[in-house]
Amino acid sequence: MRHTHDTWQAEGDVNPVPPHEQSGHKYPGIKGTYQHPTPAMRKHRLKAFDRRYARGMETLGWQEIWKQS
Repeated sequence: MRHTHDTWQAEGDVNPVPPHEQSGHKYPGIKGTYQHPTPAMRKHRLKAFDRRYARGMETLGWQEIWKQS
């Protein structure tokens, strides 16, 4: 599942730094020393997953996952 998650982030054009942080790893090489996730990078990552979620819900024809009672 972790590899699928990484693939989805690559498909969403997510900068590779935030996924490394999220998985608890340091970005390798010299870039790991000098590049750090910014709030804008994190926001872009979340928007990419939100778009994926919305497409999945639309494909299923769902408006919600759990019915509110």
